[in-house]
Amino acid sequence: HLVGRCVATSLRPPLSAPLAASLEPTSATTAARFSLAASGMRRLAAAALAAAALLRPASSECSKHIRFGTFDEANPYAALAPSQWLDDDEVCWVYYRQLSGGRAVAHLDSGELDVAMLGSTPYATAVARGAALTAVAVLHNKGTAQALVVRCALHGPQDLRGTTIATPRYSTTHYILLAALDEAGLDHVETAELPSAGAAAAADRVTVVTISPTEIEAAWSAGRIDGGAVWGNTLVNLTSADWGGSPPSGCQPEPAHEMITAEMLALWGYETLNVLAVRNAFLSRNEALVERLAAGIVRANADYRLASERGRWAAGPGGEYNSLVSAFVALEAPGYDSNVTLARVADRVAKFEYPTAEQQLEEQSYLAAQIEKQADFMFSQKVLASIPNASGTDVYATYFNASFLEAALAAGAASGFDSDGPRASPLAPLQQESVLTPCAGWAVEVVNASHAPVLAPHWPPPHAGGGGGAYRTDESCVWAVAVEEPTQCVELRLPFLSSEPPHDVLEVFSSSGLLISSFTGRASPPNATVRACANSTTLAGAAAVGTALTADRDLDVSLPEAGAFLAMFLRWSTDGHDEMQLGNYTAVGFRASVSLEGDASDCPSCGPHGVADS
Repeated sequence: HLVGRCVATSLRPPLSAPLAASLEPTSATTAARFSLAASGMRRLAAAALAAAALLRPASSECSKHIRFGTFDEANPYAALAPSQWLDDDEVCWVYYRQLSGGRAVAHLDSGELDVAMLGSTPYATAVARGAALTAVAVLHNKGTAQALVVRCALHGPQDLRGTTIATPRYSTTHYILLAALDEAGLDHVETAELPSAGAAAAADRVTVVTISPTEIEAAWSAGRIDGGAVWGNTLVNLTSADWGGSPPSGCQPEPAHEMITAEMLALWGYETLNVLAVRNAFLSRNEALVERLAAGIVRANADYRLASERGRWAAGPGGEYNSLVSAFVALEAPGYDSNVTLARVADRVAKFEYPTAEQQLEEQSYLAAQIEKQADFMFSQKVLASIPNASGTDVYATYFNASFLEAALAAGAASGFDSDGPRASPLAPLQQESVLTPCAGWAVEVVNASHAPVLAPHWPPPHAGGGGGAYRTDESCVWAVAVEEPTQCVELRLPFLSSEPPHDVLEVFSSSGLLISSFTGRASPPNATVRACANSTTLAGAAAVGTALTADRDLDVSLPEAGAFLAMFLRWSTDGHDEMQLGNYTAVGFRASVSLEGDASDCPSCGPHGVADS
């Protein structure tokens, strides 16, 4: 028996399986059940849990994929991504939209990313704890592109007492916000959770909430925060959308307005910038690729400075490079090449400052001092647990490798692009979120040796553009696996899994609901196996565990027959963020199957809950 529950609003497609028996998808509001005749279940039986987004890469010629973490900021070098300017016949660069610098650093740490754009604050916090990464270029100074924006009736820092302000943790805007509060002499309390709806903030201090950009936008629309220290599309959205709270007397519902920008804080000595960071293990084996990347960034920034918003950088006709930046920032389906943002994106590009390669080489000691200052400040604010003990500036200086800037200058990158610059057609493939889901509501299936039905018969997921899609966000699918005898065991086989860590995860639970294993990340196929044995818990008792795993208090597990015993639960869950692979993307999702595998007597290593460590 397989019992599946998906908390989702729509359905999505299948992984092909030769033994699949199609099940029609059902409405998310209807408890659909299927009953198939069963016999000989004591024999080896397989039920493929085809929850895999095995995508067709846009190009099968790539022998190497470079994983590049990016943000939704509008910068000249963003034109390199949708044009695939860095790709060649063998190497493909794939771009992943990051929620924050803190998450990008975590991905570099784990090997999920090879290269990433990092704000100076997450870079400083990573260096302070000895992370295995190196900066090879400064991408930009923040200028007016990042800001603390607030609701009406808040005009200066002195008005922030009693308010709730949100920002992503470890970000440059986190640093900007705390620095502004410190300079204004305002106390604050920091939390990672939004206050309950309607709860009043502490009147004598500022409540700083560290949440993701998407959560900040939702909290602004709901009126649960009074402002945010943000960047990119979130900054645009907060300054375009009305605040959702009840306006104070004399105010009208209106979008956020700027209170303090990164440029203002820089004048007070709190400089913020972005660096190009490379994982050390990748750098040691791929210096030529990093040299090509650094040269491309130097060329793009130089070309923009030399053009001064004319020619291919124009906001109107002929602005091919600006249209590429607009496409990268918007990532709009189905072609993500909307022209409506061109003028606004040109304005956003101009808000940053782009130091030349020569300036960066001359100011290495200044950069190290600024990185050290940020780490020291975040330590003083109890955001960082520790900092280097001895000769701090020297420590930070060792994390910047200037040789790639020198190579870029030697190659003539300071003169900008020539005839081989980026082209706006065709645009790189974009892996878009699928409209379908791996589970179709509740289903009860009986499997045996001659019949192996597929739980999710509509994968891999296509998207509107016709290519392979990403799995859905904000999803939770739960399957209960059962056998006919309380002594029987099942084995889960997981030959493929690729997901966005840490929150997009496949978890395996025992029949009593205890976590056995969890799988997440873009590592090579795990080829994992997990065995679990049944106990006296029947499917009739699945509701309690299912309720806990799905948070669905109205869970209904009515059965076509009695006498089935639970052996295992599986849960596939995703968060609300899609990193949207841009470029010749790779497969995502997972492929799994479960089968009968002996009985408890064959499993001497099984623990008290019938679980074998594998």
